[in-house]
Amino acid sequence: MEIEAAAARSTFHLRSRPSNAAVAHPLLSLTGAVSARWRGDHSFHAGAVVIGGGAWAVAGQQGAGKSSTLGWLAAREDLEILSDDVLVVDRAGVAFAGPRSLDLRRETAELLGVGDYLGVLGARERWRVALETTAAEVPLRGWVELAWGQEVRLEPLSASELFELALRNVSLRLLPPDPESLFSFLALPGWRLVRPRDFARMGEAAALLSEALGAR
Repeated sequence: MEIEAAAARSTFHLRSRPSNAAVAHPLLSLTGAVSARWRGDHSFHAGAVVIGGGAWAVAGQQGAGKSSTLGWLAAREDLEILSDDVLVVDRAGVAFAGPRSLDLRRETAELLGVGDYLGVLGARERWRVALETTAAEVPLRGWVELAWGQEVRLEPLSASELFELALRNVSLRLLPPDPESLFSFLALPGWRLVRPRDFARMGEAAALLSEALGAR
């Protein structure tokens, strides 16, 4: 993959020609992260949900159920999704909309009854959900970390936990382009949503999160 700043162009060198769906995501995700870096913005491996005119970043370790949670919030809580996989935030704390789609795994797509099967894109099978139109940019309001546990609960994150969450989920393993603005993001509120690996409890967890973030 080659990304050219002056030409604003990305060139992919692959064994076969990718589908348009694969180009939109996940191939262009890295382009977005690199372009953000060149502009001096921050990019995170996170999604974001819009509540009250602001974005809440949703992050977690690999397999934490980020897309599943966002899919439930969109389909069952009727909330706008700003991004699924790459969240770009400028130095003033403005979060930008990502691709207008959400990629789910089979279990979540079947449970929610949504998504078009795209086959294997990247490293896994994907069921893609087209998202409703949302604002192109909204202020970042706070952070949500997803974690697995025995019961559904919501815990406040300390400043040190927020710092670790942000650094663990930066898209590019480089020093932040503007450390001072990154620290200002960490003054925002943060929550850890803990829930069991049980789809039957997903509605309970999503409702608890929605209420805490002011969606209800």
